[in-house]
Amino acid sequence: MAEENRLLAWIKGKTWYDLLVIDILVLILIAGILLFPSNVLRAIIGFPFILFFPGYVLTIVLFPRKTSLNGIIRTTISLGLSIAVTGIISLILNFTAWGIRLETDLYSLAAFILVMSGIAWSMQRRFLREERYGRRQINISMSWGATRREKLLSVILIIVIVGALATAGFALFTPKVGQTFTEFYILATDGSTNYPREIRAGTGGQVTLGIVNHEAKTTGYTVSITIGGVKVNAYGPLTLNAEEKWEQTVTFTPGTTGTQQEVDFILYKNGGAEPYMQPLRLWIDVTQ
Repeated sequence: MAEENRLLAWIKGKTWYDLLVIDILVLILIAGILLFPSNVLRAIIGFPFILFFPGYVLTIVLFPRKTSLNGIIRTTISLGLSIAVTGIISLILNFTAWGIRLETDLYSLAAFILVMSGIAWSMQRRFLREERYGRRQINISMSWGATRREKLLSVILIIVIVGALATAGFALFTPKVGQTFTEFYILATDGSTNYPREIRAGTGGQVTLGIVNHEAKTTGYTVSITIGGVKVNAYGPLTLNAEEKWEQTVTFTPGTTGTQQEVDFILYKNGGAEPYMQPLRLWIDVTQ
């Protein structure tokens, strides 16, 4: 117990332990996203990682003395600088070969926080411990001893924090629905585009038919195959979940001989009477 108390006393006696905590949380966030992409850790640490950590360490670099800014103004500036830093980093990444992706944004922002933490720590070493800004100087309390101006700043700060968190939460948890469509295609049975061009009468032609549901919801499909406007085969109904794929070899058998016969593969969605899209079309010659 005595050793633990001495360790706690040593940590509290340092002004940089808040920087150490931030660095540890950043590393935990990176590990959490890489190892558990869908866990709650991303949301819990992600908010301060984007909205507070970058500006906080940068504020200590710019104002290392505890007398430079009080806790309320320092915290407010940290929020504003965090938004600015995140936007600038994303803008720079947009003009690089890496682009704006989760990994690039994560690593770039983490590198900025870690580098600024190191600079902040080295700058604070130039001052006496009593002059350095540390975590224990943060105070946004609205006690009766606070001035009216400090109370007003506290209210504004709370509103800004709540608004920023609500906006970030909405963007994070609201499903992003882009353009919805269905992928509908035909291939030769070997996976190429060497479709059958000549078929003997009485024998069936074969192709591979594929459907991929990009409608962002469960969707039903049916496929009708016609030759010269006459229905010769049908498949379905098929029910596909979002992003589910169906692929199968299908057969069509011409009823008459002739050249340049039109084979249409027509897709219907959710039992509709009208085709969902333009038919896929092949031209075949049917010989004796």
